[in-house]
Amino acid sequence: MYQLPALQEGRTYTCAQVAPYLGRQKQGASGATDFDLILPWFRTNYFHRFRRNLVGPNEVVMEYQIWHASRFEATLPAIRQRYGLDRQRIDAVRSALLAGEPAFPVWIVGDYAASHPVPVKEGNHRLLAFAELELSRIPVFLARLEDVPS
Repeated sequence: MYQLPALQEGRTYTCAQVAPYLGRQKQGASGATDFDLILPWFRTNYFHRFRRNLVGPNEVVMEYQIWHASRFEATLPAIRQRYGLDRQRIDAVRSALLAGEPAFPVWIVGDYAASHPVPVKEGNHRLLAFAELELSRIPVFLARLEDVPS
């Protein structure tokens, strides 16, 4: 029914290496990617934590993991409340998955991977589509700074 990305679980990747699996906010090549949207979070939050003035795009890496859907059970009610009425985006993800396209990962900041509920930084509509299709294996990117272990 759906494909997982052709990535190695547990491996850390750069943005360029995972480019085919980056969701876009708008259709076409002009829309911002998930990576574009998560980068400012690192610039803001890591400045306060590590006194770093600039976090460049090459410093943020993603560890690819596959999580069981149950890890998102506590997160889903809030995501449904906030994003659940955007049927067009959720249905577009569902259609793509049912057509055999790979499931793009949801994004979690690595520091918060053990949080309960798990905060999803990007991919909320995707996660809702995954839940509606009752997918048990959810692709995840744990994003972190390259020199700061998760």
